[in-house]
Amino acid sequence: MKTTYDLNQKYSTSTKAIHWISTILILILFPLDKYTTGIEGEEKLSLIQTHALLGLEVLILTLIRT
Repeated sequence: MKTTYDLNQKYSTSTKAIHWISTILILILFPLDKYTTGIEGEEKLSLIQTHALLGLEVLILTLIRT
């Protein structure tokens, strides 16, 4: 007998939203890191700060979700 699960009952809307926001942020972080390694100067510092802030947001969202 096959058992089916209704994911709408298992996870709340806010949990799903936090999950997808975190996913999008992580997908932004990877190319941002690769791009940052190829540049120098003030622009690099700005991108590193952006990368760190986005990473912090992912951490906070993960802590909220758990």
